[in-house]
Amino acid sequence: MVNMLRFLQRSNIIRGRLAAGIYAYFNSNGECEYNFILLKRKRTNIEIIGKGESIASINDLANHIPAAAPVCLAIDGKGAIHKKMLLKPDDTPTDLLHYILPNANSSEFLIQQTPAADGKTFISIARNNNIQQILTRFTAIRRYIVSICLGPFTLNHIIRSLNGSPSVIIAGDYKLLIENGTINDLQAKETGEIQLLYKAGDDELYGNTLIPYSAALKYFIDDEPALEHVTEQAQEFYYKRFFLTSGKIMLAFIFIMLLGNFILFNRYYKRSEILSAMVGQNRDMLLRFDTLKAELKKKQEFIAGTGFLEVSRQSYYADMLAGSLPEKIILTKMEISPLDKKLKQEETPVFFRDIIRLSGITPGSAILNEWIKTLKKFNWIKDITVVNYNQESNTAPGSFEIEIKIY
Repeated sequence: MVNMLRFLQRSNIIRGRLAAGIYAYFNSNGECEYNFILLKRKRTNIEIIGKGESIASINDLANHIPAAAPVCLAIDGKGAIHKKMLLKPDDTPTDLLHYILPNANSSEFLIQQTPAADGKTFISIARNNNIQQILTRFTAIRRYIVSICLGPFTLNHIIRSLNGSPSVIIAGDYKLLIENGTINDLQAKETGEIQLLYKAGDDELYGNTLIPYSAALKYFIDDEPALEHVTEQAQEFYYKRFFLTSGKIMLAFIFIMLLGNFILFNRYYKRSEILSAMVGQNRDMLLRFDTLKAELKKKQEFIAGTGFLEVSRQSYYADMLAGSLPEKIILTKMEISPLDKKLKQEETPVFFRDIIRLSGITPGSAILNEWIKTLKKFNWIKDITVVNYNQESNTAPGSFEIEIKIY
């Protein structure tokens, strides 16, 4: 599953040509404003096709962001804390959190590290429940978040490409001090300080759109794994893109096959007419024609008997199983019509066409049992057997394997 996700992340075809960079800033009242940049890749160039500032409503933001565009999110403001410090080689994420909030529980926070130019490191933290709240907002408008960055540090990806290699950048609510193309210090922007115009390649940007621009640009040049908070959304986005793209390729393939079949059919139909006209003149030719016709019918019957011409319902089964899957259960493996056994050389494969095997991880047996009860309501499921269930303790997740027999 992880290798498959990494493959999809690296595929330009699957990743698509659009990316939306969004900077979400929470003020002291907990209200959020959004600045966004929409980028589109055209061959070797990346162009800005949309941008906006100070959007107060998530629904208004949805009007500017196409559903096909993955969201690269930068979060800052109330609830986000940044601190620069010199780290020890053996510091753990819990140690980093305790430097800022002593006795805090690391499982309740998102912790990010960003190297500074002077050898120190910026530590950025935010509560997981705050992150989850904004993820829920984007889920409600059906937009997929594939990456999250705390603060303005995503700018490190574009600083060297800005004209003039600025030593100071005013972006968002920050005045950033730059050394060697890297953010070395951040200060609060002074009241009334005007926005500056920056040029990245052929694009001209004001400071308020620099952060979302960098976040979106990073999507096209980097394939780092999604954070744990957005892994599910990222997987859903990449797999959705995979199935849509595969479907288009399959439709094109079927069209070409149908076109080829039409050409072949037309060709052989004309040949059949010629042979029919010659039947009366050459009995041997007629006998040969009958023999070929019988052989063709035999081969057609053989192909029909193998089941290859039957309508496959595998995608239907997979969709129904995935749609009924509880949020707390992680499915790690799905085998539809599995092999009877491992094949030896030149051995004909034998499939269990009425079997589906599922493996995954569940927080507890009760959730798994409820899902099995739900599955048994499907009229195409004949029986469900729990092949294996293993849970080391009451608090640890359990692994399971079930076998579904279908009609």
